[in-house]
Amino acid sequence: MPTPVQQTTQVPEYMVLTRSFFAPNLVEPGAVIRYKGPPGNHLRPLNAAAEAEMEAWYSHEVPEVDPLTKKLTGAMLKPHDGFRRREYTEIELHEAEVLSEPQPDDSSSDIQTLAEIMGASRKSTNQRPGPVIDIPLPKAE
Repeated sequence: MPTPVQQTTQVPEYMVLTRSFFAPNLVEPGAVIRYKGPPGNHLRPLNAAAEAEMEAWYSHEVPEVDPLTKKLTGAMLKPHDGFRRREYTEIELHEAEVLSEPQPDDSSSDIQTLAEIMGASRKSTNQRPGPVIDIPLPKAE
């Protein structure tokens, strides 16, 4: 069964509501994207194709499984429907003051980077114990 997006020639366009990762980009709130993947409640549909895709995502049904018996109950669930946004309000951003951040070039740190660890020369790869040598101990008088 084709999805609503496949029935139209329009590509779904969304406004990003929260900072989101769309490979390979980290997208900030307010950005407008074209996205053919499954939508989520962090996106606001901007065109008819996006609205149809969003409604299909919210309406998607899966069979319910009893957690104790691991058998189907016969009921159908809409797992995404609980995330439906009734209205799209602008995101309220709060400023934060950064008090400290780790400094990668801080030489006083005892933490080694992976490159430093891998670059360290090994003394030996032989992990067997050395031979047992019988040395006579001096006798106490």
